Amino acid sequence: MRSILADRLHWLGVAAVAFGCNSTEPRPPLGLNGSFGSTREQDWVGVTLHESGGVLSGTGWSSSGRLNEGGIISGTFQEPDVRFDLVPRKSGDTWHFNGTFERDTLRGNLGQGSILGSLIEFARVDAAPSGEYTLHLSGAISGDFVGTPTFFWTRLTLPTRGLELVLESGGPNPGDPPLYDVSFFWAQSNRPPAGVYSLSFTPGASPEAAVSRYDAGSFVTLPAQHGVLTLEASTRWALIGHFTITATDPVTGGVVTASGHFSAGCTGDNC
Repeated sequence: MRSILADRLHWLGVAAVAFGCNSTEPRPPLGLNGSFGSTREQDWVGVTLHESGGVLSGTGWSSSGRLNEGGIISGTFQEPDVRFDLVPRKSGDTWHFNGTFERDTLRGNLGQGSILGSLIEFARVDAAPSGEYTLHLSGAISGDFVGTPTFFWTRLTLPTRGLELVLESGGPNPGDPPLYDVSFFWAQSNRPPAGVYSLSFTPGASPEAAVSRYDAGSFVTLPAQHGVLTLEASTRWALIGHFTITATDPVTGGVVTASGHFSAGCTGDNC
């Protein structure tokens, strides 16, 4: 004969299962939305996907090759089957993925052009770069530009190293020649965490910021007064954020405000 205490424990267990939706325990993200990454041979490949009604869209990026300026994703998701094309912003063969999405992981074949490719497994990650950069100028100079964002580790003096984020922009279309260059440099061996940074434009600051424009075959520095950089995401492979900088054009003497958003990937041997 069961005791009253045993019966109570039994019904408490049933209630815990029935009302588990009130649990405060963290749950994995639901659906095929978010960022996923994988190491493929010696390269890192990342994708950010958005799914709605079985239609996939998003961006992709790789640490080397023609995909280091990112690409655009389109495809379908009929659970668990996933198929998408990844078209590089640069010229080059389209990448194809054919696989499944189960247990929060993408598994399948990733190939280029007519080549089937090799098996790859994408695990969920905090962020994946898209390779996109937009710049808006207002004031003495005005215009909207697109360009290439990248960051890399540079060796200073052993054992110190620094991290440099370079944002190059051209005209309104990808592939246009460089017109403006915005850069940030951290003289430190650790990656800067996500957060808000008041910028300094003095040599040796961390981060040290610079703004320049391309003129007659060389870059001309625009002396800057103040600025703010916000890193929304900071991972081994991705720096994502936005900035606003106020500077003076040395030719016209006019004040220029430069603002932009970037999703930069890490390149080089030290990522």
